Order: sequence, then C-alpha cells, then structure tokens
Amino acid sequence: MDRSPGHDRGTSIFDPDRSASQLTRKTARFRQAKQIPGGRRRASARVALAAAVIGTAAVAGGYLAVRAATDEYQGPGQYAGQEIKNERDSGVLLAIDPLPDDPEVLVRSKPVRGDDSLVGYAKKGDLVQARAYYGVKYESGSNIGEIEGPDQKIYGTWYKIQAMSVYDNKGDESSKKLVHDVFIAGNFLRAATKQERTDFFESSE
Repeated sequence: MDRSPGHDRGTSIFDPDRSASQLTRKTARFRQAKQIPGGRRRASARVALAAAVIGTAAVAGGYLAVRAATDEYQGPGQYAGQEIKNERDSGVLLAIDPLPDDPEVLVRSKPVRGDDSLVGYAKKGDLVQARAYYGVKYESGSNIGEIEGPDQKIYGTWYKIQAMSVYDNKGDESSKKLVHDVFIAGNFLRAATKQERTDFFESSE
C-alpha cells in the first residue's frame, strides 16, 4: 500500500469532517452528563438551605417562648415562681419587718418586681404563714436573700402567703382587705419571736 505523501487523502481512515461531527456530538453528550449532577447538587443545596431556615426558625421560636416565660419573672432561670424544696424556712410564721430606709413592704401577685404585680402594702409587725419560693433577685444591691437554684442560677428568696391583710401605701385601716396567694420578698420578713408565735396561735384558736 502506497503510504507516500502523494497518496489520495480521500481514502484515509481519518476523515476531518466526520471526526469533527463526532467530536461535537460527544462534547454535547459530555456537557449534558455534567449538567445533570450539577442540577441535582443545586437542588440538594436548595433543600438543605430550606431545612436550615426552618430549623433556625424553630430554634428562634423555642428561644422566644423560653425568653417570654423567663421575662415574666424577670429572673435568670426556669425555677422562678417555684417552691424551694427542703428550705428550712418553708411553712413558717414570719413577721413583716420593713427595712430602715424603706418602710413600705410591697405585696405582689408573683415573685417579681414591677407595678403590674403590686397588690397592696403590708403593715409592720403583722404575722404571716409563708413558704419559700424562687423569684427575681432583690434590688438591694447586696446578696441578701440570694439562693442558688437547681440550675446553678442565682434567685431571690420570696415567700408565698396563703392569706393576709394588705393596705394602701399609707396603711389606712379603711383600705384594709384580705388577699390570697401573694408574695413578699424575703428581705422584708423576719422569723417570728416565741412570744409572737404564742400570741398568733392563741388568737387563731
């Protein structure tokens, strides 16, 4: 077979036009094959992004729910408003004892600060039966009455009173009324003396 440079190129195995056409079809098939996985990856990425957005919204919603419950008590943790278990001062007789520089003893519907929870004012020397509860820390600036909760957060010790008399801020007898299930911050209370306990229980008979 003549392999000289003058041999007829038309009978050659390599046909430039046909090879170019085949190369074009192969390139098209290759690009199409490349596009499919890429499309799937983009779709997967969109699904993952949507799931992440939904997950973030769920976490944010849960946080806001917990925050709302916490803010209600202006406290640092989940035990605000719950009874202090095994507290030696639970279920004891206490006397109203105002601070020297703050004669007003505020009685509240919950163990929190703020005007919304204010029920009335207690009178110095009145005796109450109370149980200890976790609540917001006091505004005194000291650690008096602070207690660590089961969640290792610091609370204020408040006392829940089943029934007591409250007055207006002047202590006017005409404003006296009976209230139930109210709270007083522990720094406004002291343990009743022996004589006070005797007088209280004798008057209750």
